[in-house]
Amino acid sequence: GEEVEAALSVLASLTDWYDAEHALTLGAALRRLLQESPDQESAVVEALLEGTDGQPAALQVRLFAALGGIAKHPALMTRIAEAQIDDPASAALLDSSTNAAISRHLRSLVAHRDPELVRKVITYLAQTQEGEETVDLLAEMLAHRSSRVRLQAHRLLRRHASRERYLRATVTLLTDANPEIVRRAIRALTYGGHVEAAKQIVSLLQHKDKNVRQAAHRGLLVLGDEAISPLRRALKRERPDKRDAIEAVLVEIERGATGECCSESTGS
Repeated sequence: GEEVEAALSVLASLTDWYDAEHALTLGAALRRLLQESPDQESAVVEALLEGTDGQPAALQVRLFAALGGIAKHPALMTRIAEAQIDDPASAALLDSSTNAAISRHLRSLVAHRDPELVRKVITYLAQTQEGEETVDLLAEMLAHRSSRVRLQAHRLLRRHASRERYLRATVTLLTDANPEIVRRAIRALTYGGHVEAAKQIVSLLQHKDKNVRQAAHRGLLVLGDEAISPLRRALKRERPDKRDAIEAVLVEIERGATGECCSESTGS
């Protein structure tokens, strides 16, 4: 009962955890306690998590694997998943069924409240589990509440998705709440020659953020003649006091003046 929990609390705070050999000894003691007192399982797991916090990934995984029943404890699964992100080689310390469970758990962590953990998870998945399922996940992350996660997902899509899929996914960022992300999306789409986005980019000539308006202007110049039709259609629909920005782009395109912007790279 309370005495066992108190003892576990003391055990979890021992500096012996910082010595690999001693840590394995303490882990063995926890396993014996778990076998003798299965009702103390939660307290044992909590002590193990506390004692190993900050320890090398491989050591943590060895201790957790020896404990057994990992899949029953989400906190243990998360810690092992984080350990694998930090040290992918630690996956070799687990059997195939446990690794499969960890893989599934990793995908569930994209809903975690910590954006930095989500960034790490999607980066790890993109590097270790390439394929359409991961690309789909990255595309979903473009709607994440954290702009840092959205930016990372976009970078990863550029590396791991087909060009067509990357550009189609990028279109969703033209309505992003973060002006910097919108600007990056405009660059990626226009230098990528994604003419289908021209209509939306034309509308961004009226964006409240000056940098977005300038990016839209430059991007439409890059699209050149392909942007003329959507620009003319927008000119007919727009209020007279909103037409100047559209007319300015049309004049430059029709004069063939695409400016220095067209020599820039397509990086986002």
